[in-house]
Amino acid sequence: MKEFEPMCVDEYTPVDTRNRRYYIDHIDNAISHKCILYRVAAGNSLGTHNFLWKIPMNQTEEDRISKNQEVIQKIQKDMPSYHTRAMRRAFTDRTSLICSLKPMHARNL
Repeated sequence: MKEFEPMCVDEYTPVDTRNRRYYIDHIDNAISHKCILYRVAAGNSLGTHNFLWKIPMNQTEEDRISKNQEVIQKIQKDMPSYHTRAMRRAFTDRTSLICSLKPMHARNL
């Protein structure tokens, strides 16, 4: 594992939700070097994505914080975003234009 290079650990976790939670909560006991565990909640029933990266011990605290922020921003940029309200509004606007539906009826589709 390279320093400050995030790795998604979801594919290595158990399938069972209880075992997966235990695995993630105790992952720091299984790793011999200092790492950061970052969890991203996707929302709704999409679950949580878990990322892990190694951090060096010979850097100053400020350098580690800034590098960690860069890694987190990179992860957040690569994560898909879900704009359900905006998508719903765009759908109702388009359907009302195309087939002259009232927005009240388009929302029920």
